[in-house]
Amino acid sequence: MKIISKHGKYLWLISLFIGNIAFATTTQDEVLELLYKHFPTDAVPAIAGNIAVESGFDYLKRNEGGGDYGLFQFNFQLSYYKTWLSENKKEDSAENQILFVKAVIYSDDPPMELGGAKYKLRSGLGSPKLDVKEKTTLFMEVYEKPSKQYSHLDRRIAIAREISITPTPTPTPPPPPSQALPPLIQPH
Repeated sequence: MKIISKHGKYLWLISLFIGNIAFATTTQDEVLELLYKHFPTDAVPAIAGNIAVESGFDYLKRNEGGGDYGLFQFNFQLSYYKTWLSENKKEDSAENQILFVKAVIYSDDPPMELGGAKYKLRSGLGSPKLDVKEKTTLFMEVYEKPSKQYSHLDRRIAIAREISITPTPTPTPPPPPSQALPPLIQPH
């Protein structure tokens, strides 16, 4: 997968497979909006840089040959995530994957234990003393834990740095009723 820049935003190109086209289910902008909604602003670039490398911002991404799934490529976390969904009567979505990870890091009664790593993540992601490189590395090493050959830390950091200098997106409000599209078929 490659990224291209258009008007300062990244667009993920569609991955092509033999005879099949795989479309991303969520865009970078949609995932960033959710991250800014649920995580401290200073933590978002680091988390997003990791998500970019893990899944390309596709919340339905499955790792070929492995059991990894979702934005964060849940592996052993997947069973905890499914239990959390069931207990909270939620459906799988990009937002719920983000809320699960938030609960793991910030909840006093997390759906999955990280032990002391939770406090390391909590304090590190919120620390004004750590820069985006250090926060990205921290999230990768403590939460994602990819094998060394698949870490691509340089890519994670480069994307996180780019996101950190991009203005925080603001949700687009719906158009006023006067600008809404008219119904296709008018009643007689």
